[in-house]
Amino acid sequence: MDDLTIYVIKNYSNLMTSDEHKAYTLLLLEEKNSSVSRVAIERFTNEWGVDGAFVKSLLERGHREFLTSIRDRILKDSADRVVLNRCAKCSSLTRTPLAKQCLSCGHDWH
Repeated sequence: MDDLTIYVIKNYSNLMTSDEHKAYTLLLLEEKNSSVSRVAIERFTNEWGVDGAFVKSLLERGHREFLTSIRDRILKDSADRVVLNRCAKCSSLTRTPLAKQCLSCGHDWH
């Protein structure tokens, strides 16, 4: 997955819609692929009232496409709330919007 998608999903998950958030949670549980996660998936779908078919329809084009669509929607709908913190030296995205060190080139602006 590309750096921009990871950055937006990790730092701006609060801007996901309710359905996107539920599908993302289901995706994370399915990725664990263990007996514990299968129990958690069932509990998640039952207790949270998740329409499993609808949430799975969000994921049917693949996990990467799903996450890319969330990234694109957040960047489009909330452009004024998203800060893309880039290194002044190499232009790579930092880990967080408030980071002051680049993990790609090591540049530090503390």
